[in-house]
Amino acid sequence: MATRGGRAARADIVALCHVGLDLPRFVDRASAAIRRAVAFNRSCWHSIDPATHMLTGAVKEQFEADPRFARYECSVPDVNKFSFLALQRRPAGVLRIATGGMVEQSARYRDLLMPLGIADELRVAFMVDGQCWGAVSLYRDGGTSPFDDREADVAATLSEVLGEGVRRALLVRPPQPETVAGGPGVVLLDDRGQVRSASPTAQAMLADVIDVGGGPADRLPAAVYAVAAQVRTSDASAQLARVTVPTSAGRWLVLHGTRLPGDEAMTAVIVAVARAAELAPIIVQTYGLSERERDVTELVVRGHSTREVAQRLHLSPHTVQDHLKSIFTKTGVRTRRELVARIYVDHYEPHLKAGDVPTATGYFATAGVGGPRR
Repeated sequence: MATRGGRAARADIVALCHVGLDLPRFVDRASAAIRRAVAFNRSCWHSIDPATHMLTGAVKEQFEADPRFARYECSVPDVNKFSFLALQRRPAGVLRIATGGMVEQSARYRDLLMPLGIADELRVAFMVDGQCWGAVSLYRDGGTSPFDDREADVAATLSEVLGEGVRRALLVRPPQPETVAGGPGVVLLDDRGQVRSASPTAQAMLADVIDVGGGPADRLPAAVYAVAAQVRTSDASAQLARVTVPTSAGRWLVLHGTRLPGDEAMTAVIVAVARAAELAPIIVQTYGLSERERDVTELVVRGHSTREVAQRLHLSPHTVQDHLKSIFTKTGVRTRRELVARIYVDHYEPHLKAGDVPTATGYFATAGVGGPRR
């Protein structure tokens, strides 16, 4: 159901998708647009890895997110989880309606929201082409009326355009600060999700992860807690969790967690700069490439010729060239070299400024300013 306010909000958000805003600025302006259709007191926005449904970034308005939030989202039974909403025909839900008016039945409400004075929550998953790129929780404080189904319907009509805005925001590259030197960093967390230690390298790298808004200054980004929570689930297949995370500097990190052996239950989250094989899938998804275009892209950036790509994918060279034309149009480049630079710009830019020469694989033979040899 699209009200006049909902239609106006949708039009405003569609326009914002084409302005070239990074995630915090997109959220700031999209939030103002939504308020004209659905009133709320606070909000918490997330970018989400469409492959794993793990949280990768956060922007908060008048909201202090608890480090336990990721664990409740991942492993504590509750209603209206983002992963659940992403599978629904209407990717929006109201907490009070989902609990039949008994919000205290929700563990998330009892432990995380009620202590903040929040009375109700409206959640929306941002769906684009069947994939979840982000989500928002809108909150109303005590003393205000709860959300209703009509407002959930209005919010649901904004799901796709909000997803497109988040997806486009991940491609925006603001001016780059100096590259963080050193190898991978590590964060150790106990089973309560409390940080026991974090290496200086991990802290420096995580400082650029998009996590804007309320909370203690020493709190780590939500993505760290999300990875740790995924590792601690009872599913044995989740003993190694991995997610690719965008940063406010325009770079990408990969976080992967694992359980540590020993009597004391501990989880380690390793923080490293995303390499080619880790970065390619998320970037080509962000550009909206088709499955076949993704296959072609991943082979091209590894240095394969048109003939080799055709042989590997059982296509004609002419068909490969047609796919490349479409890929170039969607990514805004004109050559294979530009395609590699666009996708791996986080790896290329510091080296190119230092005068290093890239190899056919997309890596550099010299250490340059980008760190160790690859």
